Amino acid sequence: MNGSLNYDTYHYETSQGQVVVLDKNKNKLGTLDETLFTGKLVENVSFKTIKLGGLYRIRNLTGLPSGVPSDKILILSVKAIGEINAPEVINYQLIDQAGSIYNKTIVGPIESAWSSGGTGLQSTVNSIVNDLGNKASLTTTNKTSAVLAINELNTNINSVNTALNNHKADYTTFKNHTHDDRYLRTDTVSVLKSTVDVEGNGGFNYKRTNGTKVNMLKVMPSGSIEIGNNESPLNIHGSNDLLHNGKKIWTEVNDGSGSGLDADKLDGLEASAFARKSTANTFTGVQTFTNGVNLSDTSISWGNGRLTFGSTSAIFSHSGKNLLSIGSNGNHTFPTADLIANYSGGTEAKINFKTSAGDKGVAFLRSTGNTALRLFNYNVGTSGTEVFKIGASSDIVEFNKEIQISGRKLYLQTASPSGVIPEGSIWIY
Repeated sequence: MNGSLNYDTYHYETSQGQVVVLDKNKNKLGTLDETLFTGKLVENVSFKTIKLGGLYRIRNLTGLPSGVPSDKILILSVKAIGEINAPEVINYQLIDQAGSIYNKTIVGPIESAWSSGGTGLQSTVNSIVNDLGNKASLTTTNKTSAVLAINELNTNINSVNTALNNHKADYTTFKNHTHDDRYLRTDTVSVLKSTVDVEGNGGFNYKRTNGTKVNMLKVMPSGSIEIGNNESPLNIHGSNDLLHNGKKIWTEVNDGSGSGLDADKLDGLEASAFARKSTANTFTGVQTFTNGVNLSDTSISWGNGRLTFGSTSAIFSHSGKNLLSIGSNGNHTFPTADLIANYSGGTEAKINFKTSAGDKGVAFLRSTGNTALRLFNYNVGTSGTEVFKIGASSDIVEFNKEIQISGRKLYLQTASPSGVIPEGSIWIY
């Protein structure tokens, strides 16, 4: 007061962030900036904990409408009437990032359900409009509204019911009639007194208990007739044989021996694919015989080769020349033989003479590592002993041991022989 009954006016300024909203217990509920402008951030609680009117940024709140992405930042506008932080009426308006708007009101212990609006409501309205369709497409006389069109239909239905009631006696008589010259009843046996003509590629179907239909008899567009279907077995009964164009149809009952049936193929193969017993045959594939082969003839021929089985020997020949003869006593006779060490993994050509299975043998041999012809006694020593050899390009016989002639041994060595020396022994040193 300035002393003359007048007052001086002073203006106080502060930022909205400095103005704090308190409840009656002086608990801080937020700043003016949060509740009116920027929106106070609230997370991870129930939306019902917010009771102060204002603007909020919320995330991960419970109790929100179904389908709302609670993990995103949403806008929640709160209007509260009554004491701060203990209002009598609260209205919540939620806006999600898709533009859908939801409202909910709580009055004391009573709360309403979430109601939708915004883009969500518009989508629902559009869906309903699409389901209802365009009124202009109605086939009724009245097309101004759906209600008038439905009323028109009800009027028509009532007219039909009235007409049916007026002719109820006629309908009962027709229903109880067992037959008629012009109609077939579906609930009893009917007798056809004339030919049934089916036009337009029609036919007869059978309706199964599950409601599906399958063909019984049908005329195809090409003019052919189709009997049966791929889902039902077809059994045709009749006396005698089944005929097609007057000709017998062959079955497992009337075919076989004595039927006179001349098959063109066997298992889809021509007759030329099979061998005949009474003629010569040419086999182009490898034949496998699991139980051996018995030959009534005495020979087997292939190309210029022949294997002949005689009474005392078996002879292998080529171009008329005998290459090998094996007698019934096991003796082998052949004009000449070349032993070549060209078999897989082989290193030597060898003829080994044995007297029994336990005899290691005495053999003539040549090897790739030693081309000399050697006489080798496998029964002497651990791995056998070389007796003599002839070089591949020499006619000299080389003896590795002493030579015995008429019971006399000839030693060729530098040292005098030791031990008992037989009479007539000669050595050179």
